[in-house]
Amino acid sequence: MELAISRATGPKVVCIVISSLLAMLVAQIWKVIYHSVKQKRFAWRYFFTTGGMPSSHSSTMVSMVTTLAILQLRYEGGVGYEFAIAVAFTIVVIYDAMGIRYQAGKHADMLNKLLKTEPENVREEVGFDENNELKVSLGHKPLEVAIGITLGVIVGILCGIMYILIINV
Repeated sequence: MELAISRATGPKVVCIVISSLLAMLVAQIWKVIYHSVKQKRFAWRYFFTTGGMPSSHSSTMVSMVTTLAILQLRYEGGVGYEFAIAVAFTIVVIYDAMGIRYQAGKHADMLNKLLKTEPENVREEVGFDENNELKVSLGHKPLEVAIGITLGVIVGILCGIMYILIINV
């Protein structure tokens, strides 16, 4: 069985992927700027981190859903099963970012406090970072997710509109 993408569908798929990646890129750059201003020095390492302001997971998924919805509404007259699947996955990702990963960060914070008095070899076995601590910023607070969602909607709308205006297949 061969996977085929039609000429009509191909550019739309590419647009949706670009929209998602662009939203992730913007969110990660935002993190660098946010932490650079907060720390009063260039904080490039935040480009590669999870958690914090804004949620790149939320912005990525919501951008995908938004662009998909715009393109399906414009070219198919309504949203299809692909939209329903994308919404379901987006809800799971956002729930994970705000719930499970946020709680894991709180657990890491508590473990950091408990293990401060342990010998060096115990801390190394647990997996401490360069500051001799477990990573705490794993998930997101509701505001971080809300801003990630807003960013995703904006990027998704812009990508969908640009596709319609420029490509219009």
